[in-house]
Amino acid sequence: MKNCLLIISLLTTLVLTGCVNNTPINQNTNEAVDTNQDTATTTNEVTPTQAIIQENNNPSTTTEEIDTSDWLTYRNEEVGFEIRYPSDVSINMNKELSFDTGEKRYISLKSKINSFSMSLVATTPDYVEDAGEGCCFYFSGLPISSFDNYNFLKFFSPFNIENIVVDNTIGLKFFRVNYYVSFWISRTVIVPIFNSRFTNILINSPEVYLVDELGLDENIKQEAIQIVKSGTHLNEEMLDNIKIFEKILRTLKFFKSI
Repeated sequence: MKNCLLIISLLTTLVLTGCVNNTPINQNTNEAVDTNQDTATTTNEVTPTQAIIQENNNPSTTTEEIDTSDWLTYRNEEVGFEIRYPSDVSINMNKELSFDTGEKRYISLKSKINSFSMSLVATTPDYVEDAGEGCCFYFSGLPISSFDNYNFLKFFSPFNIENIVVDNTIGLKFFRVNYYVSFWISRTVIVPIFNSRFTNILINSPEVYLVDELGLDENIKQEAIQIVKSGTHLNEEMLDNIKIFEKILRTLKFFKSI
């Protein structure tokens, strides 16, 4: 709880420290193109704000051994970002349901040959979930910098919170508790977006621990959190998926949206 209370000062400075990569815009919206160019970003130029870091015993992963020579590029002109991804992965984008207020773009990535999957969710400042996806999956479209401690805890139930730099923009990386009939814990990254009508992009990693229990019993929840903190939920397949996710995350680039 002590670390979470520090969240206000970090979140207030997120937008002020972000930078945007204003690259020329391709006119082909949401185009997947074959490219061998590595667009991964170095983050040595950015000095992150003071990190909110809790004890995290999960093993670190390296991505150097992943071959990206046949990776494709997905470019979303509307939101203002692009990523590279493996050629065996399919990408789909869905808009928010008509019941919701504001705008949401949900981009899902799923491998055709293995269990890898991840998703990116972009929201506008006025986005509010009503009769659409309910209360459990996403978040208010308010800019991250305006999140107070109460709202951050309300939307995410976060733990193991860290700073992360994505294309020279400071965001947050953390685990969050999700609940819908049963509950699960997932690794999430949230990064502010600049020069776009969308304010945040929420990136869900393939690191998920599913608790096969109905309801949200507090004792079971705390036990599950301890399992995730210890890293004992990780198997070889999930570790491989995490490596791919982190490699994709390093290729994420922001630009001015249309």
